[in-house]
Amino acid sequence: MKPDAFERVLRNVQLGGNRSSLSLERFYWDALDRIARERGMRTTQLIAAVEREHAPIRDKAVSTSSLLRIFVAEHYRTQAAKPAAVDGRVPMRPAPMSSPAAVADRRATH
Repeated sequence: MKPDAFERVLRNVQLGGNRSSLSLERFYWDALDRIARERGMRTTQLIAAVEREHAPIRDKAVSTSSLLRIFVAEHYRTQAAKPAAVDGRVPMRPAPMSSPAAVADRRATH
């Protein structure tokens, strides 16, 4: 891992008509940029989609930055669990993130 992966980077993004400042490590910005590019969208579009998709299950105390870190981790965890296609490419759409209740249920049973 590159040393600058830990560098905090502040970006201004437009979310739901509001301008927000998000602080993430460079590693996560690079990952979000890559995932957005794979899906044919801008990073801000991906961030807005992640927020919309997870709004019903997201605890209001969870910051957007934390949500995005979990999204990136879940994206790559899901990708690693899938077998590679014949041409070596992995499908682009990961499974939706688990709800907090489902995560709690899994923890209780393990």
